[in-house]
Amino acid sequence: MSDQPKQLTLCESVQEKIRAIIDNISESKNQKLPSERSLADQLGVSRITVRNAYQALVNQGLLVPGKRGYVIRKTSYEGVLTLDGFTRGLGEKEKVVTKIIEVKKILPEREIMIALGCGVDDEILQIKRLRIINNEPCQLEYCHLINKNFPDISNQENLTSLYGTFEKKHNIRIIRAEQILSIVIPTAEIRELMQLKTREKVLFLKRTSFDQKNNPVEYVHLFLNPENREFYMELKR
Repeated sequence: MSDQPKQLTLCESVQEKIRAIIDNISESKNQKLPSERSLADQLGVSRITVRNAYQALVNQGLLVPGKRGYVIRKTSYEGVLTLDGFTRGLGEKEKVVTKIIEVKKILPEREIMIALGCGVDDEILQIKRLRIINNEPCQLEYCHLINKNFPDISNQENLTSLYGTFEKKHNIRIIRAEQILSIVIPTAEIRELMQLKTREKVLFLKRTSFDQKNNPVEYVHLFLNPENREFYMELKR
């Protein structure tokens, strides 16, 4: 006797239709799904059935409830708060783009000198990068390196994946980091680059990363848009 395919319940059938809507929806910021009432009318089912289907997808992590309906849960920043590089920490289905905004040499401020253990006359290479996931700006990064330690790192390929460049070209592996996380109101420049609303708060991360010899390698200022996102953190001893 051949196996019969499992028949979907009405709620499960509505969930599948919502998944199809999610797959076809545009990738514009904060794109909302149809309201319970309009989707119930469209599918010819009760509003409570649609509500239960939406709630099931919330429980599965696909949606989050918003002020005026449901919205698609945005990408998790799993790679940001682990010691994997950003692009290696994200899922294969994510469309990830790293845009190099600016690369310049600066003299270190006191905060950078303390973090990297450098002198006042040591040139610092400041790399400003914007991370874009699924066409949405999500992370702005100001990375600081002691320039004399990485004299050949300033081309585009090396700057896109710094951790990969550290390992392949300099035999440096990041093994630990110290970081401080806070909430700040971004400057006008940060708002513009990350396409934020006026006075919208962001997560601000200060991070010093260390190599296998426990030497500080990079000091980073990281701005993250937390709206409808999750952050994965792994702690080890």
